[in-house]
Amino acid sequence: MNGTKGVYHCFGCGASGDVITFLQQKQGLDFVEAIELLADRYRIQLEHEAGGSGKPRQSKRRMYEVSDAAANFYEALLLGGASAEHVRDYLAQRHISEDTIRAFRLGFSPDGGRVLVEKAMEKGFTKEELRDARLSTEGGKDFFRGRLMVPIIDRAQRVIGFGARKLHEEQFGGKYMNSADGPLFHKKQTVFLAPGIADAAKQAGQVVVVEGYMDVIAMWQAGFRNTCAVMGTALTEEQVVELKRIAPRALFAFDPDAAGQIATLRALDQARAHDLDVRVVLLPDGEDPADVLHGENGRARMEELLDGGVSLLHFRTSSLLGSGDLGDTGERDRIYNEAVELYRTVPDGPAKREQIVRLANALQLDAGAMETLYATTGAAAPMRMSRPGSSEPQWREQRAVQERVAHGPRSTAMDREKRLLALALRRAEMGTGVDLATILPPEESFALDVHRQARTALVESGAEALAPARVRDDAALFQLVSELSVIAQKAMLAADDLETLDSSIVELARLVEVQGLDRQLGELRARATDPNADDDALLVEQTQLRRRIRELNPRLAESPDER
Repeated sequence: MNGTKGVYHCFGCGASGDVITFLQQKQGLDFVEAIELLADRYRIQLEHEAGGSGKPRQSKRRMYEVSDAAANFYEALLLGGASAEHVRDYLAQRHISEDTIRAFRLGFSPDGGRVLVEKAMEKGFTKEELRDARLSTEGGKDFFRGRLMVPIIDRAQRVIGFGARKLHEEQFGGKYMNSADGPLFHKKQTVFLAPGIADAAKQAGQVVVVEGYMDVIAMWQAGFRNTCAVMGTALTEEQVVELKRIAPRALFAFDPDAAGQIATLRALDQARAHDLDVRVVLLPDGEDPADVLHGENGRARMEELLDGGVSLLHFRTSSLLGSGDLGDTGERDRIYNEAVELYRTVPDGPAKREQIVRLANALQLDAGAMETLYATTGAAAPMRMSRPGSSEPQWREQRAVQERVAHGPRSTAMDREKRLLALALRRAEMGTGVDLATILPPEESFALDVHRQARTALVESGAEALAPARVRDDAALFQLVSELSVIAQKAMLAADDLETLDSSIVELARLVEVQGLDRQLGELRARATDPNADDDALLVEQTQLRRRIRELNPRLAESPDER
């Protein structure tokens, strides 16, 4: 946190912003709600601009209030009402304790047509407020009747809707009903959260995602407090964003039946598309999380299953291998071709190569077919697979080793770029005459667009161009600026030691430029494999790049081709 500028950056989850965005992300508020919360906390009277109105905001507050009142009513009826005895028996059969009932605020909606409506109106709520909160129908009857009620609570601990489970097969409607979409509840944007999930997920570094309310409740009662469920099995982009706010990794523990497997694949594809680190918990056939927990040594079994979560690629490979008869030649060919298409979409690395070996062993591929599989999927073949007279796989392995030794992992390269930008921003803020264009490396040296954007802004307009208030509407640049401010403060760069600061900038600029040049060399090597490439032009470009690398650092000028 940089208190002077009022910005923060979390190096664990990547969240950045100011005090308002902190409240928005921490408690799930919109901009105005965050302002209202701060105003309430510090007893500041808010005034609306001319032409504006506080009525819509007040109306939404009333919807939160009536939703909370409904949850209290349902809970009191479940815990003490004679009409809810069969519901208490049902929960006892599901091994749900009274402490858990209270923690989740479980309740019971009575069978009568207007019981909740009448009670709420006695407390001063209107028909319109009940309807807007989706607690009554257009005809003025209770929306939920005769069901086990599960309040859906957001990160700000507000009741935004309900899930309702029917208690006998003859009851009208599906097994579960959710509140209708409205001002408070949007199914596609909502994740059902266990109480205390924020702290539990932060401590565990991951969140467990299950299919239904009862699975979340069972997991929480067993001590797995970092558990949630999505509203339906079709994971949405908004829900992925919510999961990433909770923890950087998600373990999906959907039911192992066919529907659950399909749901898992769809959910994982959505999660992967938005860079959420995912694992799949392989539950035993015929058992959901609640079944596992209620069985013998249930908690220990669940811990083993969670610890044994596999990667998305492992799960996809297993699904492919289980999708057909491996004794049938046609099925083996189909599985092979689908696997090739899958692996082509995955960057090379140990995890990818491990799954290639799994597939090859299952399909009983010979050495030649294995080498073809590596080549067609863009994976680096092991050095032992080099054919007599062929040095290509070995050269690729050598190049990979050289890149790791010379430059470290990608995160190190990105950290250098960010630290350079943080120092340059600090230098520009000092207000002393300095031409950053002559100190910073060229724009193309930076790997990320947002880093190039920040470099250009500093060079052309100075520190003012990266003031948090100026870049607030650009989410990526705003996050970067927040992170740069924290990096500068953490490195104690506030001291006006221009000599140390300038020398640090020059050294980091050299390293970043070398990284960029090496990246460009790699791109040229890739272009050289094109049979239509202009070899003479490529040679000239490579020579120029290597000459510049020698100027910056002779040790890094060598390439595998020149040794």
